Amino acid sequence: DVTIVDDLIAEVGSAEAGNLPLLQFACRTLWDGRDTTLRLLLRATYREMGGLAGALARHADHALTELSPDEHRTARQLLLQLVVGTTRRSVVRSQLLSGAGPGADTVLDRLLSARLLVQHSHGDSDAPIIEIAHESLVQTWSGLARWLDESREERRLLEDLQDAAKLWERRGRRTQDTWSEKDLTTARHRASQLGLIVTERIQAFFAASEQRYRAAR
Repeated sequence: DVTIVDDLIAEVGSAEAGNLPLLQFACRTLWDGRDTTLRLLLRATYREMGGLAGALARHADHALTELSPDEHRTARQLLLQLVVGTTRRSVVRSQLLSGAGPGADTVLDRLLSARLLVQHSHGDSDAPIIEIAHESLVQTWSGLARWLDESREERRLLEDLQDAAKLWERRGRRTQDTWSEKDLTTARHRASQLGLIVTERIQAFFAASEQRYRAAR
């Protein structure tokens, strides 16, 4: 027969950075729901918690309840930057923080301590990289799914701005790769309407676009 341990091993899968914390959450939940008389872990508990992914999603909900309203909003900003479409993305820590509000550094550290996010280095670069602890959070965490649905237009605009700013940088910050006055005004207006906090890279792109049309005038 397949045991709970077999199921846990199958769900953990490859050796990703977030898999051991994920296993820890599941084991803690199984232990809390054990049969203390027979001293057994229960299959019913495993099904009720939704496996490893369900355990992590429940932990994520609990972690957010410990944040203040302002910290909660900042956590939302940080988490939304770490998702593209329906998959997680890796972001350099300094870049992630530049796109969030005041106190974001503290909130980020709390999300790391709660193991909802992981931080690691990539290749030869010393710059710390941040990503969501496990892909299952993007797929099964209802709170994050609601934020993603609510912020669809917001994220689409942010991705467009990021792509334009990256292209401008990659081509050597050429004037002809900045935006026209009309496009810049429209983007700034939409960003203001949506309460979007843009990164330093996008701010620099905006400034270069503004300089372009001022020079043309």
